[in-house]
Amino acid sequence: MISNLKTTRIAMGNKDIEILTDDSEMPIGKAHKGKKMSDVPDEYYAWLYREYKKDELKFRTNKKVGPVIAYIIRNLDRIQAHYSIN
Repeated sequence: MISNLKTTRIAMGNKDIEILTDDSEMPIGKAHKGKKMSDVPDEYYAWLYREYKKDELKFRTNKKVGPVIAYIIRNLDRIQAHYSIN
């Protein structure tokens, strides 16, 4: 199960994609970089997701931000329970 891993990489065609879990280190952000993903406030994830929706292509192609967006999408139910991301 992925949730037991800190970070894993999967091959997708000719690219490796990093999969972040709750125990992975946050790879971005002045205030949150280096924290466990589970320790980053959902409010930050909600803000980042709103920014992502403004320019999806820019975020998806960024090697550091892309895995964070994927983590947020996998955890949308939890985040939306506390913060509006519309």
